[in-house]
Amino acid sequence: MKRLTLAQKMNLCTTDLKGKGGKENEIAAALYHKRSHKALVDAVDPASGVLYEYKKQANDQWFDLHKLSILTEAQKNVDILFFFHNAGKFESCYTSTYQGVITAINLSKAEWEWAKKAPKGAQVKYKLKRHQVESFTCLYNTKES
Repeated sequence: MKRLTLAQKMNLCTTDLKGKGGKENEIAAALYHKRSHKALVDAVDPASGVLYEYKKQANDQWFDLHKLSILTEAQKNVDILFFFHNAGKFESCYTSTYQGVITAINLSKAEWEWAKKAPKGAQVKYKLKRHQVESFTCLYNTKES
């Protein structure tokens, strides 16, 4: 996604983003995306066919290093849209890919190999800090408009 349309921005500004998870349907509707329930994909843009994963957060975002370490090349290219909110009110949207997240995490090859070998079901988490997400491409920031 290169930018948000005015209609998408307005829709996001009227969408309640508070709560833990479960807002994928509302976000997809706000962006005019078709909801998907595939692994690592929350929605698809019906016009372009681009796949999207949504990350809704008030601050930092946690990622499972084991899952990231075993992504296919195609999965690494899935676009991620990060939606920051304050008490549920939309503040900003940033975009990257899973590969961009992997690059931002900046682990050594040995550390990624260790994460890949984590036992099934083990939760090997990494906190991607807000400032790291804010280094990705900004699609919209209510504080700058």
